[in-house]
Amino acid sequence: MLWTIPRCYDSHTHLLATGVMQKGLSLFALKDAHEVSKLKIEPHHFRGEWLIGFGWDQNKWNDSRLPSKEILDQIFPDFPVAFSRADGHAVWLNSKALQKAGFYNQTESEKPTPSGGVVIRDEKGFPTGIMTELAKIEIDLLIPDYTREQKKIFLKEANGYFNSRGFSHLRDMSGFIDQWDILRELDLSGELNLYVEENFTCENLNDFERALKEAQQARATETQHLKARGIKFYFDGSLGSQGAFLSQFYPGTNHQGLTLWNLDHVAEVIERTWREGFEVCVHTIGDEAAHLILKTALKVVSERKIKGLLNVEHAEILRPETIELMKELTVVCHLQPCHWLTDRIWLKEKLGSLYAYAFPWKALQENGIAMQWGSDSPIEAASVENNWRALKESSREGIPELSGDLLAYHQHRDPTWGSQCESHFENGKLKSFCFDGRWIQ
Repeated sequence: MLWTIPRCYDSHTHLLATGVMQKGLSLFALKDAHEVSKLKIEPHHFRGEWLIGFGWDQNKWNDSRLPSKEILDQIFPDFPVAFSRADGHAVWLNSKALQKAGFYNQTESEKPTPSGGVVIRDEKGFPTGIMTELAKIEIDLLIPDYTREQKKIFLKEANGYFNSRGFSHLRDMSGFIDQWDILRELDLSGELNLYVEENFTCENLNDFERALKEAQQARATETQHLKARGIKFYFDGSLGSQGAFLSQFYPGTNHQGLTLWNLDHVAEVIERTWREGFEVCVHTIGDEAAHLILKTALKVVSERKIKGLLNVEHAEILRPETIELMKELTVVCHLQPCHWLTDRIWLKEKLGSLYAYAFPWKALQENGIAMQWGSDSPIEAASVENNWRALKESSREGIPELSGDLLAYHQHRDPTWGSQCESHFENGKLKSFCFDGRWIQ
C-alpha cells in the first residue's frame, strides 16, 4: 500500500505540548493508578517545584474509577504533583498541590468551585484530588512557566517529531506570542521545517484583548512558514471526563456535561475576531455544544452583519440539524479519526442513542461541508496510518464509511503554500519526506 500526500497536514495540534511530551513524564502506559510508584522521575520533569506528568486514562484500567490524592501522597509527599489526564481536561493532584491551590480540606462552602469547572469531592465534601475543565485551568495557572530556552528545545523537538511522521504542515491550537517569537527565530535561522498556522488561545472574555493583540503582533511578523490564523477557545469539555456538552444526560447520570462560556460573550468574540480578519476556532465535542455555537455564529451574521471563517474543532458528535446550520456559514470541521480508536471502548456507553451521530464524516461529506484530518497531538500520536485505520475499522461498528480518497483530508487546502512538500508512505509508514524541495531523512 503506497500513499503520496502533498503538503501533508495535521489540522489540529498542540505544538509546544507535543515537544514537551517527547521529553516529559509520560503516564500513557499506566495500567492502574498505583503504577505511579514505578515511574522514573528526572529533574526535567519538574516545573519549579511542581512534578508534571501527562497521559493517564482511568478508562484503560481494570478499576476504571478516578484516582485520588492519597495514592500520590504515599509516593510523592514532599512536593506538589499535577498529572494531567490523557485528554488534557482533568488533573490529578496530591495534597501538596491542593494546599498550593487553597483547596486542601476545604468544602464547597469554604472554597467554591471555579465557574465552568468541576472539583470532585468525597462524601464529606473534601476534594479527592481530581479537577476538570476550568478548575484544572486554575491549577495550570499556578504552575511556573517553562523558560524560553526550555520552550525552544521543546519546539525543536516537536518539529522533528512531526517531520519524522511525514508532516510538513500543521495548525497549532495553543498559540502565545512568546512561542510565536521562538518559531520565527527558528524559521529565520533555517531550523524550522514546518509550515505552521498559529491560533491564539483565549481562556475567557477578559483574556480576549490579550489574545487578539498577540494575534495582531504575529500577523505583522509572518514569515514564509508562519501564518497567524485565528483565535481559539474551549466551549465545552471532553467526552472522557464527561465534560462534553450533550443534548441528553450521560447514561446513568443526571448531567449533560458543561459549557465554559456565556453565549453573549461567544457572540462578542466571534464578531470582533471576524472584524479583525481572523478565523474563529471553537472546541466543541458535544452535540449540543456544537449546535449552540452554530446558532450563535448565525446570530452574529444576521444581526451584526459580519461573516468570517468558523472552525469547528473536533466535530465529534453532530446532529443533522446542526449540519444544516453549517450550510449557511463558512465552516471547516476538523476531525481526528484516531480519537475513535481510543474512544471505541466506551463511546457507545457514554453516548447512548447519540452514538448515531458520532464521528459524522460521511454526513459532512454528503452535505458538502469542508473537513480536515488532525491528531490532537499529543493527546494522540500524529499518524496518517492511525487515521486511516480508524476510518476503515469504524465502519464495522456502525460509523457510516466515507467514500473517495480518505487521505485527501490530510492535504493542506492551499496548493500554493508549500508546493514543494511531499510525503511518501509505504504500508502506513513514512518512506521519504520532501520539504521545500529538500529530502529530509
